[in-house]
Amino acid sequence: VKLSSGGLFVYNPIAATPECLEMVQELVDKYGPVKHVVLGTVAIEHKVYAGVFAQKFPSAKVWLQPGQYSFPTNLPDTFLGYPAGRTFPMPKTIEEAPSDWKQDFEFETLGPLISKDGAFGETVFYHKPTKSLLVTDTVLEVTDELPRIFEDDPKPLIYHARDTITDDRPDSPELRARGWRRVVLFGLFFTPSAIVIKDTNTALAERRPDINSDFAGIYPWDWIDNGDVPSFNALKGGLLVAPILQQLILNRNPIEALDFADKVAKWDFVRILPAHLKNNLQYDGKAYRKAFSFLEATGVPAGLPKPLAADMKGLVDAEVNLIESGAIATAPPLPGGSASRAEIIAESAYRCRAGVCVPKAPIVPPS
Repeated sequence: VKLSSGGLFVYNPIAATPECLEMVQELVDKYGPVKHVVLGTVAIEHKVYAGVFAQKFPSAKVWLQPGQYSFPTNLPDTFLGYPAGRTFPMPKTIEEAPSDWKQDFEFETLGPLISKDGAFGETVFYHKPTKSLLVTDTVLEVTDELPRIFEDDPKPLIYHARDTITDDRPDSPELRARGWRRVVLFGLFFTPSAIVIKDTNTALAERRPDINSDFAGIYPWDWIDNGDVPSFNALKGGLLVAPILQQLILNRNPIEALDFADKVAKWDFVRILPAHLKNNLQYDGKAYRKAFSFLEATGVPAGLPKPLAADMKGLVDAEVNLIESGAIATAPPLPGGSASRAEIIAESAYRCRAGVCVPKAPIVPPS
């Protein structure tokens, strides 16, 4: 993001490949140096790149989402690749933020929501000059639009478009569309309802590297009756909070999550830039808030994306196992039902790790 005062603000950097750095350098030449590298999440798939990227820009300050952790042992931030002497915790308010943020941004932090072995947290930024909302994982949009990178290499789509190990169909737009649907479903559910998973011995015995050599010719599931189509279509039509966040994370602290969404919804943004799937989403604060309606007892309004119950079953089963193992807490009642705000807070979990605790919402809702 171009700062009004000059220089660049980088939110959740991607891998610092030569191609990426070349493109960033073009922006540096035009707008000035990278001044801030902001990691607005604790998720491993994002933070794994932030330290390396920050080291490529030695004058930039690095800002970390609260609740950073490592597994199995917590390590200092510098041990995780973040540069010493210029890495700082995310400011709590815009008043505490660097002066060159104040003209351009508002921001709000959710969490960290801490579980036994992990955490979830996100800081979203409202860029006032362009009325844009920068988010990591809290919302996304599922569409039929294929990312352009698959024009360079469609092999992942061709691999996943097969119904069974012996499928060998020529590349086509229809085949790529089917592969895209299935890639999205795997990413959001891990075990979509329309697959039958084979045991290890069967998968190895049926190996066909002559048909598709990826993964040593292994294709360890079958897709049944084009079941990816209804599953995919159920996710379309608006902003969606990822199913894993719905079933395993945000519903552990629904008051805190909804308070966060309420604050974000008050900003005057007209587009959202998420870290996953389609980008440049044309939605406002009302649409952002509606995406969190799964956290209310009244449920998701008709016409909005809602995962099929069959696709959620794997996450529901995982929830039972994770609660039994103590990895996550039991979910409290949802707001909007018979339980009061105070009662829901009392039944929510507020764990701590390394001196950082889940922020507890006030009994009286913020104005």
